[in-house]
Amino acid sequence: MNYLFVGGSIKDKAGLAMIQGAVNGIIRLDPEARFNAFLPAEHNAENHLFKTFIDPADCTEALEFANVLLDVGGIFRNQPYRCQYVKVAKTIGIPYVFMSQSFMESVDGEILNKATVIARGRRAAENAEKAMGAGAWVEVAADLSFLVQAEKWEGTKYFRAYTTHFNKPVSSMLESCISQTCVQTIWKEGYLPDGIEKYGGKPWEQKLPVRHVTGSVEKLFGLIASVREVHTARYQAACAAIKAGIKPQLFISYRPKYDDLMDFYGLTPRLLEKSAMISCRAAVEAARKRKRHGA
Repeated sequence: MNYLFVGGSIKDKAGLAMIQGAVNGIIRLDPEARFNAFLPAEHNAENHLFKTFIDPADCTEALEFANVLLDVGGIFRNQPYRCQYVKVAKTIGIPYVFMSQSFMESVDGEILNKATVIARGRRAAENAEKAMGAGAWVEVAADLSFLVQAEKWEGTKYFRAYTTHFNKPVSSMLESCISQTCVQTIWKEGYLPDGIEKYGGKPWEQKLPVRHVTGSVEKLFGLIASVREVHTARYQAACAAIKAGIKPQLFISYRPKYDDLMDFYGLTPRLLEKSAMISCRAAVEAARKRKRHGA
């Protein structure tokens, strides 16, 4: 079957971790799966997973390719372009699956009722159910990045790994930095001359006075798994820590999605993957159902 990612990001490695996890999980269930992405230009970057559709003129080609549309945007806030994808999918009869999402309290139930909805925690599920109305039931699955297979870290051994994020508190991180024993993982490489991706004039990831390491999603997960402590302002770095059995210290501004995430702390890697596979199974079942109906 053909799977088209329409919500998410390739440019940001946290977003790419969710896409990579979804690909890994779907292939377990559908070894012949083919993947493409139709994402806004600001979320595109060169990648090894699939061709990306960037020009809006490719919309017809993208939709003709798809047996199912997969939203792996992580957190749903009624973003207009994603709402439009849901409406188009419903109109032309292509299934739309929200895979392992955090849903805000103000989420649009009319949009959710047009799609298959998988929440990445109990609180997110309750928000979605309330919006969808009486009788709604939303299944819970772990974040898709739990399906990333970490690459064994062969480099310098560090005690602590940091990950910063735009507009998140980092002052206490700065207080604990020890350059010889700490490392910072970089999840969004810069596209500006100074090497720093900026949002609203501010750095997307504030650089700390320690060594900086970036690379593939698998490499970042492997590095995080090799340390003793993880201090993070990014969700997927916390996922990497939890899968490695490390309780992350969180530097965050929006608690509910992280409260949902920490409910998974203490589960074995096998159970984390099993939970994340719930989303992948929903995607494959939706694609097969459409194919059975001759689409």
